[in-house]
Amino acid sequence: MDTKNLFLKKIAKYPDLLIYKDCYFKDFNTFHVNNLIEIMLIPKSIHIIRQLILDLKTFELAFVIIGNGSKILFKDFYVHKIVILLNYNFSNILLEENEIYAYSGAKLAQIIHYGLKHQFGLMEELIGIPACLGGAIYKNAGAHNKAISEWIISVDYIDEFGNFKTLTKEECQFSYRYSIFQKKKKWVILGARLQIQKTDIKQAKEKIQKILLYRMHHQPRNHHNCGSVFKNPPTIKAYQLIEQCQFKGYRIGDAMISEQHANFILNLNQAKSSDICHLIQKIQQKVYEKFQIHLELELEII
Repeated sequence: MDTKNLFLKKIAKYPDLLIYKDCYFKDFNTFHVNNLIEIMLIPKSIHIIRQLILDLKTFELAFVIIGNGSKILFKDFYVHKIVILLNYNFSNILLEENEIYAYSGAKLAQIIHYGLKHQFGLMEELIGIPACLGGAIYKNAGAHNKAISEWIISVDYIDEFGNFKTLTKEECQFSYRYSIFQKKKKWVILGARLQIQKTDIKQAKEKIQKILLYRMHHQPRNHHNCGSVFKNPPTIKAYQLIEQCQFKGYRIGDAMISEQHANFILNLNQAKSSDICHLIQKIQQKVYEKFQIHLELELEII
């Protein structure tokens, strides 16, 4: 019996764990790219997550954690890594005095509206970002000159040895679209404490509506995408560089650069990972030839 089958045999009896074999990925990523996942695991408790990390280490199996799949692209159709989903199954939010504690699978919009329900404001600028908290922390997601790190007090995680640990905001090493978790890919973000403040609920809701309207008018909504594909260089926006290369509307297969916002790649119908990867390479090559600027990815290709 090979290693994966031994691993599956061991975890088959675990409670609070859903196991899927040869699972299509289309509904688990915002690109709606339909990879085939060899093994997907959906744990429903911290205990099970910890046990899985220990088992994966014992059997020396590669794994990847995903939340809402908004900044992830598997380059191969058949994904052999173990995929662990922390999404709806791990999304509790708690109010603790003057803080909110949210589990890593909670979506940003869910956390924002939970705060408003209790007369607190937080992260309104991030409304519309289709990320779970864990992924947002991993990428230090941001919009409108704000990043999630501004609301972070501390982050709880499990390390590769199954130890429960906590990092302060400073220890997370946040910078533009970066956190320490990008270096420590075997660490699993469990949740975070978030700063909140009393707010005028009416004004907060008006702010949210204004931001959502802005997104509706300036970003494509009619096709599946991952949001911004590239990070912005220090002195210019990525979309401006792509526009100046006359790339709006350029497509490979069913992957197309948005005519509305050039830093968005759209899945017109049945785009493959290879279509998107080739389009990314084409953009990077042309932008470098024209401006001597290397566009770094915000999207993570695995």
